[in-house]
Amino acid sequence: MLGLFGLSRPTPEPTEGPTDKVIPLHWFEDGFMWKKVIVYTLFVLDDALEPSKLQQSLEKLIHREGYQKIGARLRRNQNGRVEYHVPESFTPDRPAVAFTHVHHDQSVDDHPTASKIPKPDGLAGPAVVGDPEELSDLVRPGGTTLSLDDYLKTDRPTLGLHVTTFRDSTCMSLYWPHLAFDAMGKKAVVEGWTKILQGREDEIPTPIGYETDPLAEFGKNPTETHLLADRRVGNFGMAGYALRNMVGLAGPKEIRMVCIPRDFWETMVTDVRDELRQEAVARGEEQAPFVTEGDVLVAWWTRVCCCHLGPDSTTTVAAQNAMSLRKVLGNDLLSPPDRPFISMALGFPTVLLPAGEILSKPLSWLALQFREAITKQGTRTQVEAYAALQREFSADLRMPMFFGDSGMYNLFYSNWQKAGMFEFDFGAAAVAPRDGKPLRASYIQCVQDPAFPEGWPISGKDEHGNYWISGFRAKGLWAKIEEELKGQTSGEKKA
Repeated sequence: MLGLFGLSRPTPEPTEGPTDKVIPLHWFEDGFMWKKVIVYTLFVLDDALEPSKLQQSLEKLIHREGYQKIGARLRRNQNGRVEYHVPESFTPDRPAVAFTHVHHDQSVDDHPTASKIPKPDGLAGPAVVGDPEELSDLVRPGGTTLSLDDYLKTDRPTLGLHVTTFRDSTCMSLYWPHLAFDAMGKKAVVEGWTKILQGREDEIPTPIGYETDPLAEFGKNPTETHLLADRRVGNFGMAGYALRNMVGLAGPKEIRMVCIPRDFWETMVTDVRDELRQEAVARGEEQAPFVTEGDVLVAWWTRVCCCHLGPDSTTTVAAQNAMSLRKVLGNDLLSPPDRPFISMALGFPTVLLPAGEILSKPLSWLALQFREAITKQGTRTQVEAYAALQREFSADLRMPMFFGDSGMYNLFYSNWQKAGMFEFDFGAAAVAPRDGKPLRASYIQCVQDPAFPEGWPISGKDEHGNYWISGFRAKGLWAKIEEELKGQTSGEKKA
């Protein structure tokens, strides 16, 4: 239990290489949540790829200026702080990437684990299509769970690549401690990787913030109060929240993958926008409020997740949306905006509503609450005010803020659609020539160790326009969602 909250005693680490370059973690990388979590992203590609091409191109990227840190070793210094130790040069004995490869001389459909990879064929509506943990052997090398200690105690590089090949398919798992980078940082890594595969190295920009932390002063000089400052949950409230949610936080959890077919979500988005347009006309306004696909999707999914609370519930629902700060800070701290920032740079616009309103009010109204939260809480001055709250709450924890109350129901969203994971072309690594035909992932999933409940990564939108979303929930709650989705598909009820 102590380990779950980051209170376990640090263990001895190996001695660093005498010529390693030492780089401190950036302030927002050094948060307890990011240090606890190991992230795994699985890409499934429907063709046989050459593992050596995948390995060599990724290693070549990490040799480039500004990218070497993701090949660093993690160590704890004499003050107990984690830091990067970048080898002077990467060698076979100290590689840039922790690479592993397993080959199965059979079709992917004949393999007992890989045959469980979800496929969206023939879905009449949104549905639970698989359990990502059943694919553990494809995600984690040897199916073994990692923790930060596995990096601190060994010479393991920060970034790992586990490749599983079949006669007709390839599964690639990228994994790393979350402290190293977020989803948009991952985008920069995968984008550079595929450009090297394609022989487009001259198009790869040099990242900013390699040795120095451009966000070191961020949050120290806010010019306004955060809009939700009066709803912040303090130390006693957080203790109460932890006690109320002990079973969910520390108890058994289940994860499922949901596929949302294109026809379903497109109809839903169209209906929401039509309703907002009609309401604007009724008010005599020429222009209706704008909502994105993501606003509608997250609003709908929040409603689905709340179905176990009931329409009369007064429970506060706190829905946090991870938002990259790269755009809002692109003209000052993270300038120039055309160079990637491979690190942690996140804000969390939050919607606070009673569960009863989420379940009873129109979906168009709910989608608008998410859009307004991003618009109002995502300004330059507001993200600085949020960072100020993080610094004020705890200089050591450096974690996302909690708004609401000790009895709230928390949801955390991370929408990867802007990261474009389904858009990257790995065709250049194919065993058989593809004559220029692109090869993009048909399936992408994210799992993490340890599993935090109600964290919802949206993998994005595949080539066929289907959205994918997954998450861990306390054991038993997924059955409620499956029942709700079946009801929506059959037309019995509409969220």
